Amino acid sequence: MGLSYVAAISCGLVLVTGILAQIGTALGDIENIVWIPGGWSVASAVSFAIAGGFSDIFGRRYVLITGQVITLVGAVSLSLILFCLFCDS
Repeated sequence: MGLSYVAAISCGLVLVTGILAQIGTALGDIENIVWIPGGWSVASAVSFAIAGGFSDIFGRRYVLITGQVITLVGAVSLSLILFCLFCDS
């Protein structure tokens, strides 16, 4: 179970920085974009603390499944919204 957290945490912190460097270079402003990974790290720390408290109450399995369902619903709904916005029909 502990190994399932490693990829999510490391990818969540590392991938954002690499993507933001490319976005900042394209926009011509790298100095102000460094606040986003910091905010991302703080939000991750807070959400992990909240999820830890919920897993003490409800159990780790249900908290992980709920988080994955929320992520899946968010990804599907955003992709449907973007598809409807950019659809040619």
